[in-house]
Amino acid sequence: MIAATRASTRPNALPVLAETIPAELKELDQWVGWRYEKRRGKWTKPPLNVRTGTYASSTDPQTWSSFDETMAAHKADGYDGIGVSFQTDEQRTGIDLDHAIENGAIAEWARKIIDEINSYTERSPGGTGIRIFVKANKPHGVGAKKNDIEVYDHSRYLTVTGQHLEGTPATIEARQTEVDALCARIWPPKPKVESQKRSHPAFAMMTICSTRRAPPATALSSPRCGGAIRGHMAEIIPRPTWLCAVCWRSGRRATGHESIAYSVVAD
Repeated sequence: MIAATRASTRPNALPVLAETIPAELKELDQWVGWRYEKRRGKWTKPPLNVRTGTYASSTDPQTWSSFDETMAAHKADGYDGIGVSFQTDEQRTGIDLDHAIENGAIAEWARKIIDEINSYTERSPGGTGIRIFVKANKPHGVGAKKNDIEVYDHSRYLTVTGQHLEGTPATIEARQTEVDALCARIWPPKPKVESQKRSHPAFAMMTICSTRRAPPATALSSPRCGGAIRGHMAEIIPRPTWLCAVCWRSGRRATGHESIAYSVVAD
């Protein structure tokens, strides 16, 4: 994840505290370095391959390194920080809360999420954001970013500082239920809106008409259902735009029941 800030001068990153980074993360060979880089007036944190010094990719394991190798490069080669990449087959999610700390105080909205997830939490490199690591997968179909909240579980890298937030677990906890609830709150499912035409009583009437081999004009004037159809359809679309198709079965009548389906479509 390439975060950005509009500061005019080059930001100073918080130091990386290796001893407080969870062992579960340090065991991964999915680490990258990063340096501040200005792009279009913003300071960004693009991932870097510490073996070559070139850009790394959050989806290319060939550009990642072990934690020890990355930390050694961070100290020797002047990287501003380090980060870890997430793969698709892991049950691991990173929650990023931007602009969550102001004047040393955590915003109420961010504190609510921190307490709700209750897993390893640390300060971001700039000192104004919060990063939460949790054992969970992001629910299928939800977004990744909304306002100051980002949730990723694959194909992204997250910066890691080891600046553990006091009062939160020192380990990465299993919190699938909590992550599901958070995502449902941030990205609520859209209600299914049934089409007015298809839910209209006229369509139910048209599916039960038993007139056999009736042409459209006859069907619409049928004493059995034509009047009801005409009345209901007039509420939906003007009469001149009606297009009616009558479907029927040909041949001998075997069951004693024939179904006629009518489709009414506006031009």
